[in-house]
Amino acid sequence: MSAVFSSEDFVRLVQYKTAKANFVDEIYNHAIAYRRDGGMPPLTGSQVKQLRVKHEAIAMICEIFALLSFRDDSGQDRIRFVLEAHNAHIDALLGGAESGAESDKEDRVEPALPVKRLREAKFTERQIRMTQRMSRGERVEINERTLGKLLSTLMSFESCRKLVELLDEAGLLNREDYGHVLVESPGHLERFYSQYLKEVSFDLSQSEAAE
Repeated sequence: MSAVFSSEDFVRLVQYKTAKANFVDEIYNHAIAYRRDGGMPPLTGSQVKQLRVKHEAIAMICEIFALLSFRDDSGQDRIRFVLEAHNAHIDALLGGAESGAESDKEDRVEPALPVKRLREAKFTERQIRMTQRMSRGERVEINERTLGKLLSTLMSFESCRKLVELLDEAGLLNREDYGHVLVESPGHLERFYSQYLKEVSFDLSQSEAAE
């Protein structure tokens, strides 16, 4: 029986996990320094744990703000593409529920992903256009509800709210309530995630060059 997972694959895996660990450490170190330098009480043990265990959701938030902060002529279409792809993914998870399938539609969704939450996670055309307009301003900001929709396959809307509040306390996001909550990124998350992508890309290219 031939091995499917080669030694080169193992090297790539180690490099990827190292880059991800560095990304998580950057988030943690920034949070500690932000609270200390601002003369604020340190984060609780539970909050520190959340910063580490929620790294997948934080990475997705980084991707979203990176998308909003990237400026070029096709930026608006890119945002629409991401939101429409999200809708298509939700439809796939619902197993045809939105298109009127009557049979086992409830059973086609994983137990951890309630049908009601997934249906609420879809974007209407109006919401897509609103998100596009937000990306045109000088400030990189997004509606908290929009973040919740995009993170719906990872966590509930309430869990998303709590994570945003934690990132706000860690100096990684700014959360402001104007009747509807807007979330702004100061740029730290994008910088950490950009470095993570560079490490992964560099390590993989180095591995391929050595083959």
